[in-house]
Amino acid sequence: MPVFGKPAVSWLRASRLDIFVRSREGTLVHTWMDNGVHDALDLGGNLDPFSEPVAVRREPEGLDVFAVGGLRLLHWRWAADIGRLIGPEELPGYITSKPVAVADGDKLYVFASDHGGRLRMWQSVGDNPWTVTTNDQISTGSDWVAVRKSAGHIDLYTSSFGIEHHLLQQDQWKDPVRLPRSETLQPGIVSMAAIAPPDEHNVIRQDVYGRQGDGTLSHWGFGFFAGPDPTHWFGPDPTRQEPVAFDHSVVTLGVDSAEIFFRDAQGTLHQWTWDLPNRRYDDAGPVGDGCVADPIVVVRGFDNTNPGAVPGIDVVAQTAADQITVWSWNKVQWSHQSWQLPSPRLAAGALLPEPAQDTIAGSTDDVAPAYLITRAADHVVLGLHSPGYQLETQPAPRLVADDPDAHLVVTFPPQHIAEEVSKPGEQPLQGDVWQARLSGPTRVAFRAAAEIDLTGAAVLGALNGASVDPDEQRSAIELPWGLIVAPQPGQDGGAVITRHPAQPVDSDDTTGLWRTRLGTAAGDGALDIKGIRAGRPDPFPVPLTKANRVNISGQGSPARASRLELSSLGGSLTASGRWATLEWDHHAVCGRDERVRTATRGVLYPLGHRAIFVETTERSASEPTAVLRKTPPPWPTPTSGGARAGRLSDRRSCRGCIRRSSYWGQDRRAACRTRD
Repeated sequence: MPVFGKPAVSWLRASRLDIFVRSREGTLVHTWMDNGVHDALDLGGNLDPFSEPVAVRREPEGLDVFAVGGLRLLHWRWAADIGRLIGPEELPGYITSKPVAVADGDKLYVFASDHGGRLRMWQSVGDNPWTVTTNDQISTGSDWVAVRKSAGHIDLYTSSFGIEHHLLQQDQWKDPVRLPRSETLQPGIVSMAAIAPPDEHNVIRQDVYGRQGDGTLSHWGFGFFAGPDPTHWFGPDPTRQEPVAFDHSVVTLGVDSAEIFFRDAQGTLHQWTWDLPNRRYDDAGPVGDGCVADPIVVVRGFDNTNPGAVPGIDVVAQTAADQITVWSWNKVQWSHQSWQLPSPRLAAGALLPEPAQDTIAGSTDDVAPAYLITRAADHVVLGLHSPGYQLETQPAPRLVADDPDAHLVVTFPPQHIAEEVSKPGEQPLQGDVWQARLSGPTRVAFRAAAEIDLTGAAVLGALNGASVDPDEQRSAIELPWGLIVAPQPGQDGGAVITRHPAQPVDSDDTTGLWRTRLGTAAGDGALDIKGIRAGRPDPFPVPLTKANRVNISGQGSPARASRLELSSLGGSLTASGRWATLEWDHHAVCGRDERVRTATRGVLYPLGHRAIFVETTERSASEPTAVLRKTPPPWPTPTSGGARAGRLSDRRSCRGCIRRSSYWGQDRRAACRTRD
């Protein structure tokens, strides 16, 4: 498994190549090669797992690098006075996609998606502060590709449902254009060569290459002549018949030229080149081998006015753990150079996200996700650990069970939010904002097929209908907040299984949120959940208090769950527990409580009268802010009537009150509490 993944590459000057990678410790490592001599420096930072950096050169001699840490955009910039990059600076705003950066002179643009898939743009000129804007009219479910066509003209592409072209001209967005017949593209990133010198008519050509569903590359063009499509783009035109298994990288060296690079399943680096006289793409043969991650290509010293001045092409890829290889073409022949990258803390093994901290148990879980499954269309974000499986890479990556105890452990993002509750009409405890806390991550262990292709759709397909591992210590669902529960089969005795789609579900141009529903073969209502652990202190008043959570986890029998769903945006739970001293009803949707009710049976102190203490919390629908409100128990009030004077009427219907209890001879208010 790649340790560093795809690097970012740029250059300060034509004799120097600057490479940036994410180390296994999550820091940004800068390595460079200057006149054949290489060196490296750790720049720190806390990059998200699987986040790949991006780099861009600014005129006249500037360098900017971006990465994602904690869903925030991190920025390093070149400080010429000390001759190195400084940072990271955390830019405002959350992002959910890989950032792309493009420079227009000394002005810099960075594009990414916010939580709603909308386009977020950062701008800065020189060393001036950053400005950030969000465009509600431009959104996508995939990543972005940006390129500077000419001064003041930035082209932005995305490939959500076909390739869309957005033009930013003098900081004003033009109407988008969809490239003709691009809907059959494989969703994801498109590669392009859109920087070329003007021809004799001062026209700058644009070329876009996208991967079709069968893996072949298609080409769209714009600039030299207008196609028959109303957009004036022409294409798609085929390149070659051979499929491309992984992402490709494209560069251009001048008018009507294109060089395409990609790796195959065996790690061989290939080059296709545009043969202008014969108007076809030729296979220039393998460039090298040993690639374990996608390559990236850069043309150092490119000048629109003098394309002949470029020294050649550099292709950079990871070829082993901690190893970078650079293949260089000087317009005559290829050469290559490899070197090991230093590990700042000399850690061993492949890159793994940090294990989830189980603050309830007070220890660290022993499950560390080794793979990340993401799909923007329906918000799939899952970690995957596969004990008992081996990774085989031929003919395609797949997991193969080699142990009878092989199982898959899926890690979900936090499934619940604890929200501050208050009495009706009361203000929050601090300021004017009700407090909230995220739960910890959730993990569920499954028994799945013996062989699984290592793709998102294949893994989700293998998990659909898979049974939850009966070992309850391998699964830990924190739903609701502060209570770890494990799913169990109900009275029918069948195994707990999951139900979910393997592919995005679309209807009327709307894609539904991916979620998995736990149940049994008998249906959703046959599922039980058992409280395993509790004890985290309440940070503020919450619907399900610590005392109730501990009480639930100590019950010998489980609660019944008619609905238990997990998703990247939170879990949904409808559960009901009935025990000798406790009743519990909980209804939560997408991680947010809607109604929580507990009824605790006990006696009143000090006389020992039997009583039931009922608390009901509901989300308010009659206030501008839909906060959670909990009504406190009422004080007993005397009633008229002879020997029964002072009796509290039975079966009060109010929320949060003492129910079905009688008080004789009470002539003043008295506090009541439940005896432990």
